[in-house]
Amino acid sequence: MATISRNGNSALAHLRIPLILAAAISTLGGLLFGYDNIVISGAIGFLSQRFRLDTAGVGWAAGCALLGCIVGCAGAGGVADYLGKKMGLGICALCFALSSVGMLFAANLNQFVLWRLIGGLGIGAASVISPNYIAEIAPTRIRGRCVTLYQLGIVVGILAAVFVNMLIQRMGNEAWNVSMGWRWMFFAGVAPAVLFGVMILPAVESPRWLMKMGRRMEAMDTLAKINGSEAARAEVEEIENALTVEEDHLSELWTTFRHPLLLGIMLAGLQQISGITPVFSFLPEIFRSTGTATSDAFFQSVLVSLINLIFTLCAL
Repeated sequence: MATISRNGNSALAHLRIPLILAAAISTLGGLLFGYDNIVISGAIGFLSQRFRLDTAGVGWAAGCALLGCIVGCAGAGGVADYLGKKMGLGICALCFALSSVGMLFAANLNQFVLWRLIGGLGIGAASVISPNYIAEIAPTRIRGRCVTLYQLGIVVGILAAVFVNMLIQRMGNEAWNVSMGWRWMFFAGVAPAVLFGVMILPAVESPRWLMKMGRRMEAMDTLAKINGSEAARAEVEEIENALTVEEDHLSELWTTFRHPLLLGIMLAGLQQISGITPVFSFLPEIFRSTGTATSDAFFQSVLVSLINLIFTLCAL
């Protein structure tokens, strides 16, 4: 009996590996979203001096990535449907890495904006594909908990961004930060971007996407790795039934999915109207405007982000 129990536990652990990897990828996608979105908070004051930006220029430098986000969000669904969730996430990782590296060589505002737009594409696409990916892989009984890991990744990424900003800001004086410090704040994001890309390679593809592409046996194998053979057959039937109901027409957004769509738009819109993103994007500058020393302003930004993480954990 003991041998059987050990073998059973070993098999169960083996089945969990693809799910753990998929959950880690989704969480890391959220972390990159949070990092790339908020790293600008520590850099904006220094790069505005480096490029001699006026008020409009500062606003444009801080917000230009959002244009890339809009394009990334709008196009992510089509890319993921055509190439698959894994390939879509791989493109996000590439955008994050290119943007981080490009900042080291940005010689003027136009070059800076170009690299931020590329990063914005990754941010926007990841916000769609990462939670979708884990939702299509996780077993029904834990799907909600797995999807919330993406939001946890976002707030961890925000905290990581402001913490890294603080460490880099303290590595040199004001002149060094104006010339090089802000570049390293962006470049630090290349490490999680590369890790993200490497982790995607051995990960399983979305079984729902495989079914949609007519690759039923591959979908069955993927689900069997995660849920076991018996549960996999039931999951495949559920996916087949769902795909039969869906017509793949844009009009379905206003018929079959109208209520969840409107709720999602309202929640996302109200969250942004609260002003949380611009506040986080200028946190050190807000504290500096009150007369706080630069190093203290960066430290206080870390404290605010830590509170953000703590209450996200409470919500989860």
